[in-house]
Amino acid sequence: MATYKNIKGTTIQSLASDLPTAYVGQVWYNTTTEAYKSVVGAAAWATGGTMVTPSAGSMGGAGTQTSAVVMATGASAASTYTYDGSSWTAAPSLASNQSNGSSGGASNTSAIYCGGYTGPPAYSSMTRVEEFNGSAWTTNPTTLNTARKGQGGGGLTTEAVWVGGGVTHPPSPGTNLSSAETFNGSTWTTAPGSMSQARQYIAAAGSSTAAVVAGGQVPPPYATYDLCELFDGSAWTTGNTLNQTRKFPRGNGTQTAAAAYGGNSAPPTSIYNDTELWDGTSWATSVSMSTPRDQFGSAVTATQMTALACGGETPSATDATEELGMVDTVKTITTS
Repeated sequence: MATYKNIKGTTIQSLASDLPTAYVGQVWYNTTTEAYKSVVGAAAWATGGTMVTPSAGSMGGAGTQTSAVVMATGASAASTYTYDGSSWTAAPSLASNQSNGSSGGASNTSAIYCGGYTGPPAYSSMTRVEEFNGSAWTTNPTTLNTARKGQGGGGLTTEAVWVGGGVTHPPSPGTNLSSAETFNGSTWTTAPGSMSQARQYIAAAGSSTAAVVAGGQVPPPYATYDLCELFDGSAWTTGNTLNQTRKFPRGNGTQTAAAAYGGNSAPPTSIYNDTELWDGTSWATSVSMSTPRDQFGSAVTATQMTALACGGETPSATDATEELGMVDTVKTITTS
């Protein structure tokens, strides 16, 4: 039978206390606690920089954990803030008020914001598209084919963006959408396939040719969903469901390694702080944020384990930011 020394080329150390410094996968025996120990990487949310002002309202967001931008924050329907991994800075506003849209882009100097709606007094879904270069927003001459708000969306660059689902109105409460559109930098194309369930306020992640969406809501009667669907740029397929039905969650990552977190339930509303991780096949419940929140901002193009959650309703608007990452932790080895 193979031994640890045969496999690793070294024996297990016997020590009276845990190693002060150790690397992931290192194993030792603690003679005081009479237990084998090792270091493992574990997901954890940590406190990030405080936002400039408490913000909520289904804001969009793009970029990474260290170079993010959120827009249409609810502080005002056009406000924008950038994040450098430690602090938030007020940035130039959108060219028009448009909240509840979706976004994509690589960083806080290259982002795109699509659709949404304007109001009050008249709440109308929009086809408008704007791009951000770090210093100004400009209106893109091409627009969505269908006016929509509350849709999912993403894209790793401003030249490869997608949107899916949402709702168009007036009249209220509007028509729920199952369609998707993709953008190549110059033209929006309506995808031939449709989602199995028209809905809005979904978690979204991935690229315009490999995306995943989960959760959502259909009004009325404002039912929430645990549905998960995968998009290849033209067709949708059904994936395994979330462990928790939720609307207004946020998501980021890729079609094979995504995260969905936060959101709320159907009335009577409960606001969530839990995280679910997607491995391309199934969702697994993971760590929780310190602050339960919905209608918050994120960095949709960040990797699965570098998620960003900022602002949102708790139910009052918050300025708190949290960052998801891997933390090295000493664990006792058991047979269970």
